[in-house]
Amino acid sequence: MNAYILTGGLSRRFGSDKAKASIYSTSFTEHLFELLSKQFQTVKLVGKTPPMQHLPFVKDAIDIQCPLVGLYSGLMDANTAWNFFLSVDTPLIQKNLIEFLKTRLTHEAGCVVAKTGQQIHPLCGFYHTSLIPKITQEINQKNYRMKDFLDKVKTTFVDVSKMEGQLLNINTVEDHKQMLKQIEEKKS
Repeated sequence: MNAYILTGGLSRRFGSDKAKASIYSTSFTEHLFELLSKQFQTVKLVGKTPPMQHLPFVKDAIDIQCPLVGLYSGLMDANTAWNFFLSVDTPLIQKNLIEFLKTRLTHEAGCVVAKTGQQIHPLCGFYHTSLIPKITQEINQKNYRMKDFLDKVKTTFVDVSKMEGQLLNINTVEDHKQMLKQIEEKKS
């Protein structure tokens, strides 16, 4: 299986490229790349421009700014049926959550996505290459919402509420400061 780290966001609320934000004395991107490399055959970044020149990168196949395009680009690159996708701004994810999602893969579903309570985390999940035609159709119809896409395909939503802290999404500088503070507090 492959893993793809989606790095194509504009980081408007963050003010700078989140892919280069720091965690554990490295960048979000490098941290996630190292973590995923221990679990997957191949790990690549996906986006408009490579945030780290030394890491494998897949350029978005379509010049539209949305996660569905990142998903499409990764699946078009994939050489395995099932592939894991994760947003770069979810740096606290750990192996146990990914492994838990992996145990839910079935032949019936096209995607297996994390969920906490009523909140869906579409950028933390496994997607099958058989979804490419449906994604193409959504993009051609200019329907770019991940939630709409997941509603139209066979999706298994996996409740990972017990691991919710791993899905903390870093959107602002304040979110980043809080995350770093929590990491420091856990060390002491």
